Formats: sequence, structure tokens, C-alpha cells
Amino acid sequence: MNATKTRRAKSVNTQGAATPSPVSPVQHALDELQQLIDERLPTPAREHVPPDLPDTWRALHAEAQRLRAAFATPILAGRVVVALGGSFSAGKSSLINALLGTRLMPTDITPTTAVPAYAMRSNASRIQALGADGALREVSAAQLKNFTHNASDAAAVPSLRSLYAQQPDFIWSNLALLDTPGYSSPGGADAHMARTWLGSAHAIIWCVPADAGTITDDDLKLLAALDTKNIPLAIAITKTDKKPAEDIGSIAAVVKEKLQEKGFTPQHIWRISTRRLDTLQNLKAWLETCNTTLPHAITHPIHAAALALIRNIRKYLCSTAESDAWNPHLEAELEQYSSTAARIARSVQNLENAICPASGALSPKHPALMDEIQTMQRAYEQARISAQHKREKLLAELERLKKHFRINS
Repeated sequence: MNATKTRRAKSVNTQGAATPSPVSPVQHALDELQQLIDERLPTPAREHVPPDLPDTWRALHAEAQRLRAAFATPILAGRVVVALGGSFSAGKSSLINALLGTRLMPTDITPTTAVPAYAMRSNASRIQALGADGALREVSAAQLKNFTHNASDAAAVPSLRSLYAQQPDFIWSNLALLDTPGYSSPGGADAHMARTWLGSAHAIIWCVPADAGTITDDDLKLLAALDTKNIPLAIAITKTDKKPAEDIGSIAAVVKEKLQEKGFTPQHIWRISTRRLDTLQNLKAWLETCNTTLPHAITHPIHAAALALIRNIRKYLCSTAESDAWNPHLEAELEQYSSTAARIARSVQNLENAICPASGALSPKHPALMDEIQTMQRAYEQARISAQHKREKLLAELERLKKHFRINS
């Protein structure tokens, strides 16, 4: 590390008072839930996977990520996060600046956005950096540019997780706009980071630069890894001033066709030039709708996601019990699904108890979660007994046939 990088690394570690971050009960509960979702739940998925498990898993994973982000930075709690995604130099930062009417997010000609950055309303203008240690530190505007648009400088502080640019005159009181890192290929580390942050959002605006001609296959692969069934998706065709006006309609039509071929149904496809403010009006109207309506839809989403997962597994248990597919290997996998779902439900309950200590051993707010677990466990036991009876009946029939035909074995 050269002297310049060393000075920058030291400055972000020393400027401003760091918020102390002991391991809290909430953090412990989040860690436990994340481990169950990321490690234990996918374990039994060998041959027999509930049909909707990928979708319900993604939804639960996204909600856990959102909770983690909210508790890492309390200013995000209760806010609707609208993430802007796309490849490097897709125009994400420039679009945020155009929407806000100020150069809040740094832009650069080099395609190197390295760290996710939020823009939101606050009582005072400030920029904060969140480190891996959970501490928030004040940073300057110059540091914001260094850490968001210079990959080598960001690498000088590997513990830097995200940045938060706050302004009193930010337009939307309930929204946070998230400028996500670009990516070079769908399988790269930068794409993994982009997927993680996009998956934690409540809505996604995917930026497609007009000079690219269409949405790329790499874009479609990355979008396919996101839960776009439950996360509203809109498309912004950016940099339309770089193409003749007669070409933009054709580009929009091709983008729409390619999305539909892959099963995506974006709510909107906007044609935008940051040099023409009139092209932003429909997008601003949509953001205002998100600002006023989505906050009411994000209350206790972790419980809804956990319920959906548990009900999916219960449905699979019941349907499998009615078929002839039950075997010892399948039984072991289904027992793991049932057991893990129960542990996830209890972990979600523990998380709520940590958030609201006065809620009691079992929260009265969400009795359906524990009720559903008991129903699922009964379904598993009934399926296991049914399969056992089928095996016993089959063995008895085989014995009868052996005696009838006088077969010795």
C-alpha cells in the first residue's frame, strides 16, 4: 500500500467519532437466522426440492438482508430502499444526481463504482461510512468520491461496507436511493456484491445505457438471480441523448421483448436523458408512489417470508405423502426441511423478542408463525406414518405372493 492509500485508510478510520458496536441481542439473532438461511436450509436440497423453494428462499434471504442493513444503520429502518442496478457506467450515479438536482453522488468516466452508497433525507447534511466492525464514521465529500469511484482506494479500506449521503432537502421522506456497484461479469465477485445489495432493496430500477443498443445477456442473468416476483422492477434506458431520437423507440422495444422472453414483467420502461429534466417526470412520479404506498407494505416482512417458506414445505410434505416417491433418502431430506423450517421460525421469533424485549416469550403479534410450524410438524409426522404404513402393506403383499407361488428367499 503506498503512502497516499495509507493516509486515506487512516483518515476514514480516524475522522469522526465511531459508533460503538458490541454484539447486541439483535445482531446475534440476525447472525443465527442468516446462518440457518444460507447454510442449513440449502443442505438437504439434493434431488427432492419443494417446487417453490428457490423463490421462498430468496424472499426470506432478502428480508434478512434488509433487517441487517436496517439495524446496521438505524437511519434505514422503516425506509423504502429503491436500488439502481446495472453494469459499469450504466448511468446509475448520474441518474440519482439528476433526480435530486445536485451532484450528491460522485460520477466518473472510469467504470469503477466500488462501494454501495445510499442517498436519503436527514436533518443535517452529512456523509457516513459503515465499516465491517459495525461502526459508523463521518467522511468527507472527497472521501465519498474516492471510495465509491476508485476501486484501488476502496481496496485500501477493505472493511468499508457502505456509504450514506444524507441531505435535509432530499425529495422523498420515506425513500433511500441505493447506488449499487456495477459488475463486469455475472459470475464475478462484483456481480455477487451487486446481487446482494439489489436483493436487499424493496424496488429495483435497472439501468440500460442506450449506447449499448439493448439489455445484455449478462444483465438478464443477473436479474434472473433476483426475486423480481416480489421486488418491483422498472427499467431506465439511460443516456438517450447519445442516440438519434428515432433509434430510442426501437431500443426500448427490443429491451421489452428480451425481458418478456425471459419472463420479466417490468412495471415501467423509461427513456431518460439526465440532460433533459422532462424525461425524469414519470420516474419521479413512480418514486413518489413508492414513497407513499410501499412503507405500509414493509411492516414485519420477515414473518411473511418465513410463513411463505414454511407453508411451501408443508404443502410439499402433504403432496409427497400422497405419492409413491417416499423412500428413506427422501424421508431424511424432508425431516431436515421440517426441522430447519422450525428452527427458522423460532429464530425469527427470537429476533422479534430481541427487537421488542417486552413482547414476551412468544410474541402475540404473530401467533400464525408458531401455529404454522406446529401444523407443518404434524404434516411431516402424518406423512412419515403414512409412508411407513405403505411400506408395511407392500411388504405384507410381497410375503403373500411369495407364499402363494412358494418362492423361497
